[in-house]
Amino acid sequence: MRILIIHPEAEYFAGAEKLLGYFLEEAARLKTARIQAGAPLEIEVARVPGARIQTVIPPEIRTIDVNENRRFSPFGLMRQSLQIWRAHRRNPYDLIHGWAIRGWELSTVTGKLARRAAIGTIHDHPQARFISPKRQRLMRWCASSGLRQVVCISHAVSDACRACGYPPDHLAVVHNGIPIHPRRSPVPWSDCCRLAFMGALSERKGIRALFALIDKTAGQLDLRWELHMAGEALDDPGRALMREIRNRYASHSWWSQVVWHGWVNNPIEFLENKNLLLCPSSEFEPFGLVVCEAALAGLPAMATRLGGLPEIIVDEESGWLFDPANLENAARILARIMSQPELLSRVAAKAQSRITEQFNIQKMVEGYRNVYSKFIRENSG
Repeated sequence: MRILIIHPEAEYFAGAEKLLGYFLEEAARLKTARIQAGAPLEIEVARVPGARIQTVIPPEIRTIDVNENRRFSPFGLMRQSLQIWRAHRRNPYDLIHGWAIRGWELSTVTGKLARRAAIGTIHDHPQARFISPKRQRLMRWCASSGLRQVVCISHAVSDACRACGYPPDHLAVVHNGIPIHPRRSPVPWSDCCRLAFMGALSERKGIRALFALIDKTAGQLDLRWELHMAGEALDDPGRALMREIRNRYASHSWWSQVVWHGWVNNPIEFLENKNLLLCPSSEFEPFGLVVCEAALAGLPAMATRLGGLPEIIVDEESGWLFDPANLENAARILARIMSQPELLSRVAAKAQSRITEQFNIQKMVEGYRNVYSKFIRENSG
């Protein structure tokens, strides 16, 4: 089966792009090893030349160029569609897949031109505040009238789409998955408990709540600890937030125990010598890839009970969940966890097992293969 994945994002690079890299690596590995069940999965990617997404596309995966249409114009959309149509005429695709919401309209139009089924994946809440009202209306139209299937990365995203009026019979869930490398043993600690945060330094990712939580917890602890921060402020609001955080807490006695790493390119390497991941998202979290990465590196997560995070973390078994509106209780939970090294090690082992079994890249690829096969059979029928 020949699949065209459309991802015309020119600049932004986040979890969806990282997942696409994992997905393409596994698809290329299966094709090279010739161990696929059923028809071979042959994938090409339509992307904007020079876009950061190129850095995660394996050399075995062919690409086609499309012009940028970031501000969205009908003329730009038609030009992109014709570029893909020419590639389809040379070597036809069996299905068109818009990997993220900015590729949905192009997938819809291209699918109609090529008379092929088109599907799309949604990696966020359909009404997330960073999605403009115009884009939200366009998404609903694509989901109802253009795309044969909207693949949601969690049941939480699927429920949100249904609540926003997406046709229930157009929704499917394929959980994200990550490559399973050799397991790291949880790092025991006796002299210092090392906490970790990894992600964008933003309001949405809970940076304000994170430092409020640390401030409330620090006074309850009689042990050495560090907070390791990996990430950057990616926009002006994020940079303003970090200035506010520093102005508020830099004079506190615990501030020197915060270690700043900047952006990290190898998350597993950063995480593997830490003891506990903090994931204090203040808004709907569609999945929580960093929680999976942490588990593979040998540490469990303490995260807010929002969005898809409870689908990954079994509370008090493979991690901990807390209410973002009750930081006093969250501080008590964190202090209890940090005072029990044996508890951290036990929960870390369960977190590793859960991610390895339930959220691996092989299950993700198989899930998409099943979606592809369904609509390719319908086309051929």
